[in-house]
Amino acid sequence: MEKKRNFVFVYLNTGNGHLAQAEVLREAFQEYAPDVNVTLVQGISKRNKLTQILFEKNYSFSCNYLRGSFPLLYDIGEHRFIHVFLQSLLRVLTKPYLKRMIKKYDATDIVSFHFFMTPLLRRIINTTNKDINLTVVSTDPFTGPIAWFLERKEDYLVSSEEFLKFGLQCGVDSSRLSIVPFLLKKNYRTQHLLNDKNAVRKEFGFSEDEKICLIAGGGGGLPHSRHIVKEYVRKNANFTMIVVCGGNKKLKKQLDAIAKKNPQMKLHVYGFVNIMEKLICLSDVVVSKAGASTMMEILSYNKPYIISTYIHNQELGNMRYVVNNHAGYFIQDPKAIYKKIVELFESEQLYEKIKVNTAAALRKFDFNVEKIVKYLIEK
Repeated sequence: MEKKRNFVFVYLNTGNGHLAQAEVLREAFQEYAPDVNVTLVQGISKRNKLTQILFEKNYSFSCNYLRGSFPLLYDIGEHRFIHVFLQSLLRVLTKPYLKRMIKKYDATDIVSFHFFMTPLLRRIINTTNKDINLTVVSTDPFTGPIAWFLERKEDYLVSSEEFLKFGLQCGVDSSRLSIVPFLLKKNYRTQHLLNDKNAVRKEFGFSEDEKICLIAGGGGGLPHSRHIVKEYVRKNANFTMIVVCGGNKKLKKQLDAIAKKNPQMKLHVYGFVNIMEKLICLSDVVVSKAGASTMMEILSYNKPYIISTYIHNQELGNMRYVVNNHAGYFIQDPKAIYKKIVELFESEQLYEKIKVNTAAALRKFDFNVEKIVKYLIEK
């Protein structure tokens, strides 16, 4: 009798993309292979606060609050000896926990959604005396750190020809690299109609004909969003602006104060939300970061996309993809961002042209996640 397959998906909370894509694949297994067990495991125990600070919180803090520090950390991390040191540290701090998780869930297959986890998982598997499959899913579609491919003998799943070539340059054999669909949430993989937008607007109390700009930037809010809002107020704009601050309480407090002081402005401020899909759906223009999942979600709703910031090198390819396909813009200056929002609202011809381009950019990707499920089961 064939042993039941038990998949363990390992991720880290460095940004939202790793967990988001792991959840998409788990849902795909539930739909296409319901007899297979899938368990999501955070690579670092929630009880291990020191390791969380070093490998997760440090990433978030440097990206959102010390933006100049992350490029330095990224470039230092491109050296193999740095990763050897970090892996040694990680091995001491979290290896026993991961071994317990693998044993607890009787893993037959492990999927790594983070490059920091892959070498450690390989070491653990080698000590189990069990035939456990290990597969790496790259959550960066175009560009990313060399650390993804330091373990050259693993099987890698990537979502673009560009990143496959990068893997080859890093010394991974072509037989170890496979291009697979991008792991996009199911709701974003369907065709969205005008009726969807109008229905959601009605739910939130917005009219069908008003112009709405959404500003959002993940857990820490979008850098410089306060300055964009100030320009919006200074110009006494007649369109609606929605700003999502995430967990950035200071930013929310500042924007709430601006909204209270200027009640004539159609400014709506949110903190952390779980309704991003609806906010993207009801908006006309989105200003955000260049995260992989964020990019795909905005394009899937056919929205002109203004990227105000991207993570050094890691998200460079995402930004270039949007700009090179004329599906949006990369603009850092808050005043210039506001000016482009107004231009998109005032020029119907430009707006429709960008919408056509967003649809074309999205069609270049495959989102049939059933293919990944079949690949992993047949492995």
